[in-house]
Amino acid sequence: MNIEDHATMIRCAKNRAMITLMAVGLLCGCAVYVDETYLLQITGTENVMFHGNCTTIDAQGNVFTRDFKGVIPNDLEIHGDIISCNFQKLAESGEIHLELLSEEGVISTSSSGSPYGFVTAKVYR
Repeated sequence: MNIEDHATMIRCAKNRAMITLMAVGLLCGCAVYVDETYLLQITGTENVMFHGNCTTIDAQGNVFTRDFKGVIPNDLEIHGDIISCNFQKLAESGEIHLELLSEEGVISTSSSGSPYGFVTAKVYR
């Protein structure tokens, strides 16, 4: 799936979720909060292992931290209004690249070719 297809998928899912939340909110007289959806793409040298975490704050102010382990390449979906992600390549050689994307395009990028290199991605709305 390319970036444009994923952006369209995120936009459609977000629109459906917003319509549902607004309808529920109107029916019960509640305030409605909607978090942003982002795609975190981890690319670089194939089959190199990585680990890391993302801390997110949602529209209501709730804080969540998720830990991730995997191999390059990998795509992760992240939800929140404030996001901070930190990942480390678990190898001396190779590269790791991190891109945080929204439906509008690339929000944040980071790359490292250093041994056991770190990459970060952040968004503040």
